[in-house]
Amino acid sequence: MKTTMRTLLLTAILFIGCAGYRPDPITAVPVESDLIIAVVAPKDISVKIAPIVEKIPDLGGVFDLVRSLTGLDLQNPAALKAEGLDQNRGIVLAAYSDAILAVLPVEKSKVAGRRIGLRLARLGLIEEDDTDGIRRFHDESGKTASLIVRPRLAVICLGPDATCDQVFSAKHMENRQRLDDFKAELRAPAPDIIGFVGNQRLETLADMVGLAIPKSGFVRTLLGDLRFTLSFNKGIEITAAIGAPGEPYKSRIGRQELTGAARLFTQFGVLPLQQTPFGHIMKTDWFKAWDGRLLLTIPRSNPKQLRPLAQFSDIGKLPVQLSAGFKTPEMATKANEQLSLMFPSWQFDMNLDKSKGLKQEHLLELQIDPGALIEASGIAVIDFVRHLATNLESIEALVVQDGLRFVLEAALKVRLVN
Repeated sequence: MKTTMRTLLLTAILFIGCAGYRPDPITAVPVESDLIIAVVAPKDISVKIAPIVEKIPDLGGVFDLVRSLTGLDLQNPAALKAEGLDQNRGIVLAAYSDAILAVLPVEKSKVAGRRIGLRLARLGLIEEDDTDGIRRFHDESGKTASLIVRPRLAVICLGPDATCDQVFSAKHMENRQRLDDFKAELRAPAPDIIGFVGNQRLETLADMVGLAIPKSGFVRTLLGDLRFTLSFNKGIEITAAIGAPGEPYKSRIGRQELTGAARLFTQFGVLPLQQTPFGHIMKTDWFKAWDGRLLLTIPRSNPKQLRPLAQFSDIGKLPVQLSAGFKTPEMATKANEQLSLMFPSWQFDMNLDKSKGLKQEHLLELQIDPGALIEASGIAVIDFVRHLATNLESIEALVVQDGLRFVLEAALKVRLVN
């Protein structure tokens, strides 16, 4: 009797354990995948995006598109129950070889399998007979897709059957450690979206948008993989790194006080600008005399780092000042002569020396106070523009060279309290 009771108790414990087991979707992604995008649980992300979409309704269109294509309503996670999906676990998108896959957290297997099958049908994919436990689809053009619904997970694979079979057999914990390493490097302990794009896949994506990436050589090696995080924290914050991995990156957004409505720093001293085609301007003495630093402020201000190069007072209602650094005072004087001939209506102050202040590793720094900029421009009479000015607190971006790594930070802050 005791043996029977012990067996029943052990069986019950195993059943409860299995019933409660909710695997991380990242474990169904092959470790060789060269593109991974992991999104936190819809229940968590919905709380953050709701106040942002309320202030900027146009952003809701992005989440509506995700919902129409995948059935994932990130704005209303409770609706996932009707799709058979779990709102308490994350979602993963990935690219592996010649296939694209999505891993969804499942709450009710039968419901999820039926709903996902219907969505694939809406894309024109016809389901074939199920002979090996894998649901396979195809369309008239020859494109194929496969679907497998496991306990607590559904894996959708868009690609050849042979590749999808490899995906379904994968189970790797290494991807979780990889994403944790990215979070540590980018100093993002709890991002809402995290991922990376491998070097080869980066080239493919660049070709799709018309960007040229060197096919071989040192520059291509230097690029490495792209790692990124995105957080909805009183707005949208993005941190991305490309190149060699480095020590944890410390955020530098917001450290420079904004004295005007908008300001743009550039520091191109480390880039081979002289070797790139840039029209006749590149051939002038004043361009060769430039030390690589530029500062544009709106409205006009008196920056400490750089002396004013040109002042514009006829661009709409905006008083604009452009400041630059030159290698020597003599070069600045020569540049004054050339620029005065090229732009006789501009006011130049060429009393320049090789001034200090702008850090060498900062390639670009942009800061905008939308409200102040719109007020200075005099176009706040447009309702849509005035609405943006009221609800956007700031826009900032920073590109930094950190050893063999380039880091991009960007933040769009929404004014959540009127």
